[in-house]
Amino acid sequence: MALIQDINIDQGANHKETFVIQTLTNQTLPYNATTNPYIALDLTGYTVRMQVRSSYDAGAVALLATNSNGKFTVVPLTGTITLTVLPADTTAILFKGESADYVYDIEVQDGSGNVIRPVQGAFVISREVTR
Repeated sequence: MALIQDINIDQGANHKETFVIQTLTNQTLPYNATTNPYIALDLTGYTVRMQVRSSYDAGAVALLATNSNGKFTVVPLTGTITLTVLPADTTAILFKGESADYVYDIEVQDGSGNVIRPVQGAFVISREVTR
């Protein structure tokens, strides 16, 4: 199951959000709470993608981020992915109030087509005044 982590950004501003994708070690059960059973997932050869939508059922994608389009940078051996949102990515967002509430999730896919969804949550954009 995906970890729930909300992202809050400011419209018209640069924003970076970093995630570390981890996997269970081969630790023998029962689980020992005094040790960390997780290690960074080696993301060598993985693709990373994220879609932001106004709701889970919405057809339109408000923001598409991948490592191919440069919105994600990947440090494979540390399992680290960093999302970069630029001011231009949020200028066309339509607001009904002080913020726009969206949902997102991130998927990582290995070279064999296996997909995991490590994180999801709310994607909230705070409306800018100065333009």
